[in-house]
Amino acid sequence: MVKANPELAPVYQMFFNHLYFVHHKYPRREDRPRALELVQSFIMHIQGKHSWKKNDEFKVVTRCEHGKLKAKKRGESRVTLEAGSEALESIHEMLFAPRFSKAFLSTASLIDTSINECFHSLSLMYAPKRFACSPFYYKLKMLISIMHYNCLMLDDLLGERDEIGNTVLS
Repeated sequence: MVKANPELAPVYQMFFNHLYFVHHKYPRREDRPRALELVQSFIMHIQGKHSWKKNDEFKVVTRCEHGKLKAKKRGESRVTLEAGSEALESIHEMLFAPRFSKAFLSTASLIDTSINECFHSLSLMYAPKRFACSPFYYKLKMLISIMHYNCLMLDDLLGERDEIGNTVLS
């Protein structure tokens, strides 16, 4: 989107700050519709408006929930986009697209990479990089690590794993 619209480059970081602020503030599934409207309120925020009246687009949220923005000490002032500008229209089109709304409402805010890290740790336990081995032997080690990982995930799904401190017992 930034390559197609270079005028969006200054607001790119502001959008993701806004998105992460809302995502972190409303982690529960039942709060997601309010969170979606807050994310969509970026369209007002970027115009310098921090409160507005209810309308077809904003039925729940009528103002930004952040504290007062501090003036920048150095550098350029905060970027704002004019109503009706091409950049603002492209942001509006993205934020109010049904695809964006559906994706945002279906995401959980507590997503992390721990499952990938768990598998990576197991693969390194069975086939560490510091020891060379033949491709056949490496493949066997990786199959064992995959079996171990799948057993851990199955035990977790069945509720058969117990945690004591930072140790997990299967």
